[in-house]
Amino acid sequence: MANKKLYKKERFSGCIVGAAAGDALGSPVKTLTISQIKDLYGKKGILKLSPEKRQKTARISDETQMMLFTAHGILWADAAGLRTGEANCADYVFLALQQWLYSQTGGTSSIDLQWILDDNETGFPCDLLGISAFCKKRNPTKQLVQTLAGIKSEN
Repeated sequence: MANKKLYKKERFSGCIVGAAAGDALGSPVKTLTISQIKDLYGKKGILKLSPEKRQKTARISDETQMMLFTAHGILWADAAGLRTGEANCADYVFLALQQWLYSQTGGTSSIDLQWILDDNETGFPCDLLGISAFCKKRNPTKQLVQTLAGIKSEN
């Protein structure tokens, strides 16, 4: 049984790392046409990660940040009792995405949600908030920010 759990954990981690790597690989070319990509990178296109300016690592996009915060919300829901029916996964993903919104804008959709920034209040620390690369201000779409900022919590 322990091996099966480990295997699931490894698969989950692999999905997250694979998605982040794919996002980082495609990030420099996501707004380019095929012709522009071939002109810049050759006929095979982009084949390796490009480090961010003055960094040794590839850029972590807002999409990757949101994926990580969504995963945090799922784990938070699980810790809060998802399996026993005591927690609603969507509620915790909402709260985790509000934490991400705070990292990008300095605010949440409601002053009543400020408690999500206090690990003692949440009972489930958000280590992502302490890692600068996962909170670095990116350029999420205005529509995305407005949508997250406009959603009111039912909690």
